[in-house]
Parts: sequence; C-alpha cells; structure tokens
Amino acid sequence: MKKAVMYGGGNIGRGFIGALLSQAGYAVTFIDVAEPVVEALSEKHTYPIRYVDSNGFEDVWIHNVTAVNGNDTEAAAEAIAQCDLMATAVGARILKFIVPNIAAGLRKRWQSGKEPLDILICENLNDANKVLEELLKAQLTGEERKRFDETVGLVEASIGRMVPVQTEEMKDGEPMRVCVERYGFLPVQPGWLWSRVSRRLFGDRNRGRPVSVYRGRGRLGAIPGRGGEHTVRGFRASGSGQPSADGFGVLSVHSESGKPARSLPARPEMCRQQSEEYCIDRDPVIGCVRKVQGKGSL
Repeated sequence: MKKAVMYGGGNIGRGFIGALLSQAGYAVTFIDVAEPVVEALSEKHTYPIRYVDSNGFEDVWIHNVTAVNGNDTEAAAEAIAQCDLMATAVGARILKFIVPNIAAGLRKRWQSGKEPLDILICENLNDANKVLEELLKAQLTGEERKRFDETVGLVEASIGRMVPVQTEEMKDGEPMRVCVERYGFLPVQPGWLWSRVSRRLFGDRNRGRPVSVYRGRGRLGAIPGRGGEHTVRGFRASGSGQPSADGFGVLSVHSESGKPARSLPARPEMCRQQSEEYCIDRDPVIGCVRKVQGKGSL
C-alpha cells in the first residue's frame, strides 16, 4: 500500500484531505502537535467522518491511518522520507513552523534515494507553491536546492469543503469525529485561483447563501408564523427560491449543488471549464497532481 503524509490533523486534515487520501487507497500518517489527536490516531488507526445535510447524517469510518507528533522532528522527517505523496493543511500562518520538519524529511529522502515527491499545499493561499518554496529553500544548501528543483513538486490547492468548528455535541461521544458537508472538491490545476475565487464570490456558496437570505428575508421576513421559512433551508423548501428572471434564484438553488455559477459577470466559460475539469475528488485527484507536476511516482 502506498503511503501518504497529511501534515495537519485538524478539521480540514481529518475532515477532507486525509480522508480523501485514505479513500484513494493510501496508508495515511498524520503529523500534528495536538497530543490527544496523535494518541487517538496512532492507537485506533481509524476515525469517523459524519456527513451532514438537510436529510440527516451518515457516519463513515476512515481507515489505515496513524499519526506522529510534529514536535518529534526525527519521527516527522522519517514519515516524510518514506511517503509517496504529501499534503499540508495547517493554515497559511503556520506553514513557516513546519518547514524545518519538511526540510529534514527531504534530506532523509535524498540520502536514501527515495523517488521524487509531490506536496499538495491545501491552505487556500495564493501562490502557495512559491511561498513554501521560498521558505524551504531558505533551509537548504545550494546543492540541496538543485535536488529540490529536480525532485519536489509543490502544488497549490483550494479547499472545497465546509468544515465548521467542532462542538462537543457534534462529536457525539467520539472525540475524533469530524462533521462535514458532503460537497468536497479539490482543484489543484495551475491557474485555479481566479476560477475558484470567482466561483466563491459570484456564483458559489459565498454568494448563493447570502442571496437566499436576502430574498428570503424580503419575501418572508415580515410575515408572522412562517416557521422554518426563516432559515435558508426553509426558504428554499417553500419553493420561493426557485430560479427567476433576475438570476438570483438560479444562484440560490444551484450554489450548493456543486455546479458552476450560471451568471458570472466575466469569463464564465473559463470558470465553468476549469470547474468541470479540475474540481475533482477521491481517486482522480492523484492523476491531476501528476498532470500538474509529474515529479512524483504516482
């Protein structure tokens, strides 16, 4: 079984990227500094994800996982040295703190003659590949920088899943449970940023949901006794959120269906094409990584 390293065992790491890698057939090693997370994953080698939607929820168990503590540089470096694919989801401001461990892992990798490595940078950070490259090369010698250019692929990605802050009620008696929405896409193609940001601002959730709220409040807000229609779910269920000539209905109905916006004000074909080609999940993500960099042996 191929090995993957997921640097970051938080909500996105466990609730999206790590789970995706496991479901794609990888044995996943999480690197994190939260000791309860490290202990639970290394002892049980499994954890649950709860998919939540308007119809209820479904629990899915993620298997073939373990973890090492990021404060243990030797253990973290060894995991990176032995893996076939790596991803980060630690938050853009934390990237600089994990660079020493990544550099140590790359050195061990080069010493052992391990194959090249692709690193998915799942931080929603513009030019994330350039940022991480600069941070890493500052830790490397001149000769190591040449090896880096030849053997390491840095791939910026966009997180396409909502994972809220987990409350004790959401954990439902299982500390490692992560509640997530079913929507889950991971664009990793160069040039994705314009497309992804446009979808979020003009036609995806960031616009669709507020528009639903705006229209719902305008039509139902002053009417007493409407019950659930005061929520976005209630408004849409009432039929008031159906497509209309002004286009706002289209946004409110389609924004959560995983479809590109139908009313982008500029360059809609580019956005739609990139969304359809590169917003992928589960196993196909591995092929897309190869299309981007092709430095790993995937």
